[in-house]
Amino acid sequence: SGLGLVGVAYASGNGEYIDNAKIAVKLVVLLIVLAVTIIGYVKQGKINELGDAAPKPKAALPFLHIAGAGAILNVILAVVWR
Repeated sequence: SGLGLVGVAYASGNGEYIDNAKIAVKLVVLLIVLAVTIIGYVKQGKINELGDAAPKPKAALPFLHIAGAGAILNVILAVVWR
């Protein structure tokens, strides 16, 4: 939604008020959170290239913690960085 709001701001002519560095950092954090979440999902055993049906729910726990911390970091960046 943040990228959509930035796009609307640029389209309406208010692009000079956008901090592009902040948007870029938040986008990188978002992509890291997405990658870590996908890795955790794969480690859990939901997606398995060998077709094994033995899920390992505890294997994804560190990845989910990292993804949660990244999401909280993204919120902190949005609030604190001015």
